Amino acid sequence: MCINSQGCNNNVIRTGFHNISISFLFSHFTFDVAHGLRLDSPNPVADVENMVAKAIRDDAMDATLDLEERLLCAHCDSLQIHIKREKESAENRRETHQQEQLQGLAKHIFRGGWDDNNANTSDSDSSFVVSYLINSCGLSESEAITASKKFNFKTTTKPASVLTLLKTYGFTQPDISKLINKYPSILSSDPHKTLKPKLDFFKSKGLSGPDLANFFSIDPTILKYSFDKVIIPSFDILESIVHSDQTVIKMIKRNHWILSANRVKRVMVNLELLRNQGVPETKISDYLIRHPRVFTADADKFRKIVEKTKEMGFNPFNTIFLVAIHGLTSMTEANWREKKDVYKRWGWSEDQLQLAFRKNPRCMTASEKKIMETVQLEYTDAKESLLQAARKAPVGALGFEVQRNKCAIIVRLNVADKLASTFSFRHDSQSDFEVAT
Repeated sequence: MCINSQGCNNNVIRTGFHNISISFLFSHFTFDVAHGLRLDSPNPVADVENMVAKAIRDDAMDATLDLEERLLCAHCDSLQIHIKREKESAENRRETHQQEQLQGLAKHIFRGGWDDNNANTSDSDSSFVVSYLINSCGLSESEAITASKKFNFKTTTKPASVLTLLKTYGFTQPDISKLINKYPSILSSDPHKTLKPKLDFFKSKGLSGPDLANFFSIDPTILKYSFDKVIIPSFDILESIVHSDQTVIKMIKRNHWILSANRVKRVMVNLELLRNQGVPETKISDYLIRHPRVFTADADKFRKIVEKTKEMGFNPFNTIFLVAIHGLTSMTEANWREKKDVYKRWGWSEDQLQLAFRKNPRCMTASEKKIMETVQLEYTDAKESLLQAARKAPVGALGFEVQRNKCAIIVRLNVADKLASTFSFRHDSQSDFEVAT
């Protein structure tokens, strides 16, 4: 087949695509196609088909790229519009926030303008409460201002009812002032549903008049407890141990916190531990009455102290076992070391300290300052007469006694003649006299 118009009857090449004229080929693919065809090609039709297919693919790819470019441009335009709108929105929010801040600042500084009514209302309410606390409850101005920050009221109906109820139970004006100063929100209590049942309960246990008023005005913590869930069950548990309402009242006076649910649970756990160690029930109840705080210690801490007390040689059958527990619960490990250091500065050995604590554990319950003052005083006063006093001492051992509300140190030896060989006084330029072994 010839592709030259001079050697052909018609000017057409028949291909698998279409009947394509030579003039069309040269007009549309004048360079690429014409140069791609070879006159001596054994299959010029196939060559033309390949050339046409390639051209179509190239045109399609160009069209696709053009479309993608247009879509990308459109997307970019849309994105730019979105970004612009977001910037405008953020700017508007920022301006609004600044305006609100300026308005708040202006209101704070000038207390006037557009929101003056709310500010005046708040000030008026506060002044009203403070005035009531001063005039009706007997609080000082500073006490009333402090109390007014803890609660608020707009009418005097409920506070007046509370005051009336307290007076009917024997509360004087000083009692009321003391109570409200410590527990101002009591004025917001329901006098008949919340307050009256608690007052009636303790009145039935033997408290009335001045005793009842004094009981609550000193520490109104109990009035914050739930009557049904805390006060009644806790009181009953303690009464089952000491077998007397009046005794429970004495315990509560010494430590109001013992009536809280958590502390009653601790007391029960710790008492059971002591029973298991062989401490007599009578000694437990007696010490609980006099020192209830000892038994409100954390159960794990209390258990470790009991174990330490036994390791130090105390007998659970003796009251001094509980005294030692009392001493150890009243201080931390750091306090224990500091107090031991005070005694060691005066020449005491570890064995002497252990012996002294076993004789009277209260020697470690005083403060470091009190121990230092007492030891120095006793050694200074006794430096001339210690030998004579020791010869008159009936029994031997290093011990402690409480004299004139202080821990006074009494040094005794079971053999008077042994004093000179066991102890000798030497002067210390920094701390008067000390005992040396």
